[in-house]
Amino acid sequence: MVVEVTGCSGAGKSSLVQEIQRLAREHGLRIATPPDVLLPRTPRAIVRNPTLQNLAFDLAGACRALPARRRYRSFLAFARAMIRREGDGLITALNAYRSVLRTVGIHKALSRTTCSATILVDEGTVQSAHLILAHVKRPARLEDIHTFSHVVPMPDLIVHVAAPLETVLARTFARPDPPLWYRSREENERFVRHAHAMFDQLLRHEPFSCNTLKVNCEDDGWQQYRIHARAVIERIAQRRPGA
Repeated sequence: MVVEVTGCSGAGKSSLVQEIQRLAREHGLRIATPPDVLLPRTPRAIVRNPTLQNLAFDLAGACRALPARRRYRSFLAFARAMIRREGDGLITALNAYRSVLRTVGIHKALSRTTCSATILVDEGTVQSAHLILAHVKRPARLEDIHTFSHVVPMPDLIVHVAAPLETVLARTFARPDPPLWYRSREENERFVRHAHAMFDQLLRHEPFSCNTLKVNCEDDGWQQYRIHARAVIERIAQRRPGA
């Protein structure tokens, strides 16, 4: 079972993922992450380094995505068209599409794995909407959101992490690594506003509505994250075979 945690940058995904993993250990529920499944023999020094881990995933994802291009042809063609139309320069567009290829390859590998644990993903296919639909120039168009929702490869369960826009902006600018580190504060704010509205619209679409658990992380208290993590654990337990 693949569970994807998704939402706008700054919504609180990383904090929720940490609490889900901690609570799962307390309850004896086996939770794995993509590095556990796809990089089991990779030295821990590489896995723990974000840059080196990304490079390892780029290689692993590309090796699996290229043979799967026919299966995911509609999604990849849509991603290319959106990134080409809305991207901010050639380098940015190439990096975005490289990340989409990696995401598709990882999704293919996880969907075919024999791992018996629940796999928790925080940069999955639904999250690739950040790369495909969220841009600085203008808000995402409703027709593009609709198309994305019908062609994206789906995980088994989506956890939509949401927070008020002002909270998301405050968290984003408190981080040392804003989403667009090479752009101005004004452009970063516009990008976050567009992404925040896009995820809210996207995850209300019918293909997601019956497969999404929405949690609102309005403050940074750990008690709140624990309550939400418990709700996620309960939903996972309900969805597992034999529940």
